[in-house]
Amino acid sequence: MGKNKTGKYFKYAIGEIILVVIGILIALSINNWNEKEKSRDSEKLLLTSLKEEFNFNLIQLKQTKNQIDNSTGQLVKLINLFGTKTDTLGIDYLNKLINDGLWGPMLKSNQDIFNSIYDNGKMDLVSNPELRKMLLAWGSQLEHFEHTQKNMSINLNRNVLPKMEKLISLRNSDNFGIVKGVEGGSKIMTDNRVILSNLEAENVFFDHVWELENVASLYPSLSIAIEEIIIQLEK
Repeated sequence: MGKNKTGKYFKYAIGEIILVVIGILIALSINNWNEKEKSRDSEKLLLTSLKEEFNFNLIQLKQTKNQIDNSTGQLVKLINLFGTKTDTLGIDYLNKLINDGLWGPMLKSNQDIFNSIYDNGKMDLVSNPELRKMLLAWGSQLEHFEHTQKNMSINLNRNVLPKMEKLISLRNSDNFGIVKGVEGGSKIMTDNRVILSNLEAENVFFDHVWELENVASLYPSLSIAIEEIIIQLEK
């Protein structure tokens, strides 16, 4: 009798343990499922935000590229005038070329969402391996672009503009409404055509257009990268 009772109790205890283990496993499974669902929801929110950010940056990219192309085109026209006869050249036309050329359009992108995962080592939040690979490549590509763009801006502000301030009247070249409240052109130097026989001025403009071309050369690959990332984000 004692042995039978012990056996029953033992079986009962084993059964209880099994039930407890099963209960724990079910609870863990439910918890894991909940965590996965939370992770999926977080990733969906992240990908939606990234998509909006990259779409915005693509628009900004195209707009700034058009501005750079315009500035470069005006500079090329200006450079081609050096060493030529200026008697029939319109002063206003020349001033507009100078005004448009002495500009360094900068891409003003929004990288807040991207930087939140790229800079903080949270790229694993993106489950799509192809998209993750593209985003990592974008980070390196963006760093190179920003470095090149910064060099162009530094050259413009530290080299081009200071030299031009000594050679021409910026007030004359600025008479198309950029500076409000300034009436008319310079009364000291009334004709900027004198720079067209100045070798230093030619070199300064050539230097700036070279920097602009360096930046512009990176835009096609940036545009392709963004468009491919957007395609992955839409999957």
